[in-house]
Amino acid sequence: MTYLGETELWRSRAAEPRVFLSTLSPSIRDRWLALAVVIASTVVFLVAAPLAKRPLEPVPAFLPVYQSALVIIELVTALLLLGQYMILRARTLLFLGCAYLFSASMAVVHALSFPGLFAKSGLLGAGPQTTAWIYFVWHAGFPLLVIAYAVLRDEPARAGASTNASKALACAIAATLGATVGITYLATAWHDALPAIMTGDRDAATKVVVAACTWLLSLVAVLVLWRGRRHSVLDLWLMVVMAVWIFEVALAGVFNAGRYDVGWYAGRIYGLLAGSFVLGVLLLENGLLYARLVKSHENERAVAAFLKDQNAFLESEVKRRTQEVEVVQDVTILALASLAESRDNETGNHIRRTQNYVLALANDLRRHPRFRGALDDKTIEMLYKSAPLHDIGKVGIPDAILLKPGKLTAEEFEIIKTHTTIGRDAIAAAEKLIEGPSTFLRLAREIAHYHQEKWDGSGYPEGLRGDAIPISARLMALADVYDALISRRVYKPPFPHEKAVSIITEGRGKHFDPDVVDAFLGIQGHFRSIAERFVDTDEELRAKARGLLALIKPRAPVG
Repeated sequence: MTYLGETELWRSRAAEPRVFLSTLSPSIRDRWLALAVVIASTVVFLVAAPLAKRPLEPVPAFLPVYQSALVIIELVTALLLLGQYMILRARTLLFLGCAYLFSASMAVVHALSFPGLFAKSGLLGAGPQTTAWIYFVWHAGFPLLVIAYAVLRDEPARAGASTNASKALACAIAATLGATVGITYLATAWHDALPAIMTGDRDAATKVVVAACTWLLSLVAVLVLWRGRRHSVLDLWLMVVMAVWIFEVALAGVFNAGRYDVGWYAGRIYGLLAGSFVLGVLLLENGLLYARLVKSHENERAVAAFLKDQNAFLESEVKRRTQEVEVVQDVTILALASLAESRDNETGNHIRRTQNYVLALANDLRRHPRFRGALDDKTIEMLYKSAPLHDIGKVGIPDAILLKPGKLTAEEFEIIKTHTTIGRDAIAAAEKLIEGPSTFLRLAREIAHYHQEKWDGSGYPEGLRGDAIPISARLMALADVYDALISRRVYKPPFPHEKAVSIITEGRGKHFDPDVVDAFLGIQGHFRSIAERFVDTDEELRAKARGLLALIKPRAPVG
């Protein structure tokens, strides 16, 4: 449901802790697995260390392949951690996400400056010492940010953090990238002032001092992570990461003799493994959380019937697809829409009604001079298909707030409002994965982001007014409000069609585009027909109520 007047009456089950790597305690299995990884890494290190100085044949393709894989792994890890920061508002996750962003950006600079990879002496104006210094600053900066994470992890959440999270994220990303640029500038423009730690491809005598200091920072990071009274799964695997980094720096910086020897190759393989651990458990976490969500619903016959009904609806949508949308994309995105609706007090018919309301409005307005150029056959079909995603952002709202039985606090309402930007970001991420523009995804993003905006500028999240609000969102705003008014809720009976028409008419020029209201008034009979065709039966409402009661039923106390 998206009508502003209903947000304070959403239902919820008893408050449950959010399950994230940064808050979840490791199991015995997690600890044994982490220990096994450290032991295996130690054994390999002990075998490789005596051979570290043995020269090997240079493999030109090794470094670009290694660096490319590392950059991708660490960028994805940074995005996942920063995404969790935007949900949990924990500064520790901001520091850790920036640590991985810093590592990824430094890996890019390291590859560009590496002699002989893209140019004889490297790009960016690099000198003989540039690449080595960038490597050691990179491998010192990451542990320092991990230490900052460990120091701040027990810090209580600060008041007002939720409202400043986006600004803090933008500043942190800018600072991280700025630091990378600054380090690159110092290592290139001030190259001659740097102590010499390389002689060609071989190590200078002074390199071991720099490498030892860098190695010591990784050791300190492990100790600071260990000192906490309570470790999370994220803490556990960060300790594994830093332990493997100790082996990497030791092989590639302390025990080896230069580039292209056993230590140099082995150290980078260690680095790639270390970069993969946290990403692996983050992806596993996402999979497990999704599995738990499915398992928690599979025993509910009503929800199973609802999902079966949605599958039938999705199959019908696949048959109507255009060349712009692949079959798999269509099914996946509509399944997400069903998932969003299944978490609140709506039945599956809400999706059918609202998308048909939008279709009816679009077909009527296509003849209007203001809308004629924007509403052609293809756009109207895509509007119809994208309408079910208007509340996809609800999957990111905690159940404790989404289904809260009482009045929402101001802070809770601010979290509720983020479903618009969560939906926008999810669809924007999908847009980046396809080649070329997609009308379907663009309209879906507009609807998800702006369907709570009001004509007079009093809506959210951006406070847009008038024609600054996309047409797709203006149509969905009226369709969604009409459906809210005529639908039964636990706190009110359904309003008659006439009363709903009166309320929408009062919102002309305030909540809604005047021309959209005029179109609605002209086809209000069609709206009534759609509502009657897809009416919620008593059995559907009882089934939905049983599902929600199962969600909000408190667990029996232990003991």
